[in-house]
Amino acid sequence: MWAPTTNLLNARADIDGIHAPVLSPEFVEMARVPQGSTPTPQQIDMFRHNREFLVRVLNRGGRVRVVFWTTVVDGQQGPAILVGTQHPGVRMVFRPLVPQIHGVHVKAAVSLGVGMSLLFVLALAALKVPAWPIVLLGVLIGLFAQSLGAGVYRFGRWLKRVFLR
Repeated sequence: MWAPTTNLLNARADIDGIHAPVLSPEFVEMARVPQGSTPTPQQIDMFRHNREFLVRVLNRGGRVRVVFWTTVVDGQQGPAILVGTQHPGVRMVFRPLVPQIHGVHVKAAVSLGVGMSLLFVLALAALKVPAWPIVLLGVLIGLFAQSLGAGVYRFGRWLKRVFLR
């Protein structure tokens, strides 16, 4: 990974949620500073802008996730991290950061939560429940629609993972 206009302050990498990737031996050797000496300008520049991870095994459908703490230098618009691989069969996907609630995109959680609360209110109205409990429960469910939608979304993903794989 190379970041031409971004300083990489810290990195965390995992394979399918398990902390496993290590820095490649070549990268460790290039970054090694002998005891009692100071790093060369090339080593400092390389460590600020590069990381090489060694992933020994990646199963089909497996995912390597790398998270960086960065700082942008010279007034650039945002961080730029370029990623490459040595294996042509590996597919890389860029996923920009989006607002999330409980690990679900906010747009999906809100729309699903509002839909669920609307269905609940309509079901109460169909059961001929008096108006004040419908209003009270509708407001309470509406207040938590985002979390409710995220929970329903995650439950649906769990069902899909359990029964379709």
